[in-house]
Amino acid sequence: MKNSEPIITMIGEIQIASKKRIYTISAITGLLALVFSPFGFNTQIGSTTISVPWALIFPIIVSLSYGWKSGLIAGLSGGALFPFLLWPNNGYANLITFSLFLSLYSILGLVIQKQYIFKKQTYYYQLIIFLIIFSVV
Repeated sequence: MKNSEPIITMIGEIQIASKKRIYTISAITGLLALVFSPFGFNTQIGSTTISVPWALIFPIIVSLSYGWKSGLIAGLSGGALFPFLLWPNNGYANLITFSLFLSLYSILGLVIQKQYIFKKQTYYYQLIIFLIIFSVV
């Protein structure tokens, strides 16, 4: 009999599914974020349109649940590609937005993974500071 991949993997003291299943869920979640991104909230103020794609929550949940690698996979499979779909005329600005969202998903997963490993509350403060800086930039 061949040894198959374990059904359960441990991160810290938390049991999660196998890596293959996690990466599949991450890729599907990224694709769902890309598919549902046109259905965001749009507000027109004068000649300016403000679009808030609510589908960003899918890769964020995956990143917070499974770590930075899963966040990176969810972002690359579609979670960070939505600017190219929603605003194709923006050109190079979409590349900057893509890289910012990809880094957001990865860093959120990294921060939450370190919080589970070291069990310190300071990572919550680092997460809050990172999100404030990210929202200002």
